[in-house]
Amino acid sequence: MTHAQGDERSCTALDATRTWPLFVEPDIARSQEFLLRWSPDGGTFRDIVRQQWNFGPPDTIREAEDYRVDLGGATVLELTIVPDRSGGNARASLAQWRLAA
Repeated sequence: MTHAQGDERSCTALDATRTWPLFVEPDIARSQEFLLRWSPDGGTFRDIVRQQWNFGPPDTIREAEDYRVDLGGATVLELTIVPDRSGGNARASLAQWRLAA
């Protein structure tokens, strides 16, 4: 993800059935939300998961997810991150995003 403040969105063409997003925030306490969606045509999207996570350094600085989904027919996978649900100036904290077939 970029280092710009505010919401971040990343799309990728795919042939995957497993995704591992990893979020890390070592400095700022905040509540982050992410939405993972897929599309069969690049225009119509279906939600896979929407999740919120509270970072509270120094104790809770890392959140790793592991989703196994049937994405037969998917052509696009979209990840949207709201870095601070309170509207602050936080940056998205996606440290790693792995996909596997």
